[in-house]
Amino acid sequence: MSGFKLQSEPRKPCIIFRLNGTLMSMGILSLPLIAFLLSVIISMIKDFEQSTATHCRVWNLFPSISAAISCCTPQRYIWRLLIALHTAPRFMIACMYYNHYMAFSVSGNGVLYQMMVAVNSLLHVLENICLLTLSFVMSHENYGFMLFSLLYMFLTLVVFRWSRSGGPWTPKDLTSYRKKVSLAVFNMSVVIISVYFFFRHNWYCEPGMYSIYSFLEYLVVISNVAFHGTAVYEYGQGELVFCEVPLHKLKAV
Repeated sequence: MSGFKLQSEPRKPCIIFRLNGTLMSMGILSLPLIAFLLSVIISMIKDFEQSTATHCRVWNLFPSISAAISCCTPQRYIWRLLIALHTAPRFMIACMYYNHYMAFSVSGNGVLYQMMVAVNSLLHVLENICLLTLSFVMSHENYGFMLFSLLYMFLTLVVFRWSRSGGPWTPKDLTSYRKKVSLAVFNMSVVIISVYFFFRHNWYCEPGMYSIYSFLEYLVVISNVAFHGTAVYEYGQGELVFCEVPLHKLKAV
């Protein structure tokens, strides 16, 4: 026993890993953009006819995202790999947003506000699950993802504004909210326009109509990623920290 020395004082928390909030947000959000761009570009260069083919058998310039990520390899595996890396941290961000909004003291019905925060977090998770399902089950129907994405954007605007009702807005809050509103309105508008071209293609089988729909689909994805990117205003100045905490301190939390 003489070779061992008992520690008289509890160990202090030891930081194992830390990551800047802005770097974390940009890294997570860059993955679906890279996956999307690589899949579309490779499909247009390597598998143009197969990725742009539709039941109408008319000329098209751009492949839809569902065709680009599922028709051929290596696009399929690039998309799956990067989306898998992207979605895991997204579940963590959904929890972070839940805690972020729940920390505010709001005016009005606090119980209703807490319910809306919980539903908003659930929509965030469901959007993420639909993205995983779309990637690995390879469904050409992305209606679930679109629905949860639009609902999440709309409810986020409501929750964000309500969360700041108990005090003055900071310049960062105002910038974040304005960007959220602009991106949400743009996204919803493009979705509505894309639906028109989707049905026009299916009804009339006109050359190029599906390409317009596909291009609008690209804008939907980019604006969706940009909307989630506004998280940098909430977490950009913080850090994600992994640390070793003594057990007695963990129990006290």
